Amino acid sequence: MFTGITTNHQAQMLRAVIIICFIVFAAVARVLPHPWNFTPVGAMALFSGAKFGRTSKAFLLPLSALLLGDLFVGLYRIMPIVY
Repeated sequence: MFTGITTNHQAQMLRAVIIICFIVFAAVARVLPHPWNFTPVGAMALFSGAKFGRTSKAFLLPLSALLLGDLFVGLYRIMPIVY
C-alpha cells in the first residue's frame, strides 16, 4: 500500500521524534531532584546542537525546555541574565 511517504522521510521523522524525546526527558530531569552539579539542561543543549546542527530547533528546544522548567519550579529575578 502506497502512503505517499518515502522510507527516507519516515526514517528522518523517527529520528526527529527520538531526539525530541531525549530532549523532553532532559527537561523533565531538570525539575526532578538531582545531585549538585548535574546539568541536564547543558547536556540537552549539547545533544540538540549535535543532532539538529545549525538550525533554529537546536537553539529553541533547550531554551523552551528551560522556560517550561522555570515555570514549573518558579520564576526568579535574574531569568533574563540566565537566558
